[in-house]
Amino acid sequence: MIALEEIKDLGAQGNNMKEKEDSTLIKEVVEQNSSDALIELSERHSGVYYDMVKRHLPGFKEKSKLDDFYERKIEVIYDAICSFNEDKGVKFVTWLANKTKYVCLTERTKLKSQPEFHEFVEEMGGSTDLSGQFYSEVKEESQRVLEKIELKFSEKHYKIFKDVYFGGKNSCGATFAEVGKKYGVSPQAVQATNKKIINYLKKSYAV
Repeated sequence: MIALEEIKDLGAQGNNMKEKEDSTLIKEVVEQNSSDALIELSERHSGVYYDMVKRHLPGFKEKSKLDDFYERKIEVIYDAICSFNEDKGVKFVTWLANKTKYVCLTERTKLKSQPEFHEFVEEMGGSTDLSGQFYSEVKEESQRVLEKIELKFSEKHYKIFKDVYFGGKNSCGATFAEVGKKYGVSPQAVQATNKKIINYLKKSYAV
């Protein structure tokens, strides 16, 4: 097994690696523990990994969170190499994309069990910069926003949305599961209600 921590900062050795097919490099990694082959595959398919991270972690605006995932690149690629089966008729780049997507969605489930208020604003197309007019409107006049929702939607949907962002401990929001349990619906139903109201607010604010 390759010691991944020892090769993160190394470059691929030799131009001959760049001339090899993915299948050859994968075989060298699996059968010969070739770090050069692993590095070449990592460099060759970095774009796919980065694209999937950006696409499936849209709420992770903080650079530190994305950096953590970028540092995991070679680990995820190595795992994709070891689990890849060419006989299934899938290209390695497709397999890597799916593996990266799975890792990202797992991370979202773990870290994004409840949306934060700044994510609510971002979902509506606003800026989380405190100087931004839209953020200021929603942050300082959240009651007005809630009243707007209350007039448009059913009492149950209004309460669900309110609890998602303003309920829970310290009024900082509750998870979809917590809200669902409170109102006797599934977490998926809470998420769907949340999305429906967010879409309404997007059109209402025309942002």
